[in-house]
Amino acid sequence: MKLRGSRHVSHMLDVETAGRASLLALEHVKRPFAYRLKVQEGDEIVERTVDLIETLNYLLGLHVKKLREFRVGTEGNAQRRRASNGASNPPNGPRLYRAVLGEDRHGQCVVVLWRGSDGLENTPEALQQDREFIERTILPALLDGNGRPARLLVNQPFTGAAEAIEPEFHRLMFAPLG
Repeated sequence: MKLRGSRHVSHMLDVETAGRASLLALEHVKRPFAYRLKVQEGDEIVERTVDLIETLNYLLGLHVKKLREFRVGTEGNAQRRRASNGASNPPNGPRLYRAVLGEDRHGQCVVVLWRGSDGLENTPEALQQDREFIERTILPALLDGNGRPARLLVNQPFTGAAEAIEPEFHRLMFAPLG
């Protein structure tokens, strides 16, 4: 079969992999610390955990200056363990945040913020509390109280002046080389 250019190949890839976890499905990453991907190893397909944080840092070309974890709504070790292993978060319950402060290839300050987002999409009050926690606790702690980053990327859903991680991740992951 003769292929008619990269658009045709891209379309075939889209059709052939629709609904499969064989390529990154980043439309909405609810559990970024337990993201799993099916990969082929030899003659078998196996599931592997993917480090989305480290992968995006690499794709963005970030020179990482700080990595911090923040928790909100945690009372006791059992809840902390559930939040850190990717388990579902109740809307106003324990939530783990992992924040990266870095400098991109152009010298701009970038903050990338990941958190489990279960329960946020259908709960406006939880989403507002999430925004307040990010703006009042995480950003001041990362930036030592000095303003705002040039770019703030947050996994969806979110409110406020942030960029969605998912489309940027996808764009960088599948961008042509060179």
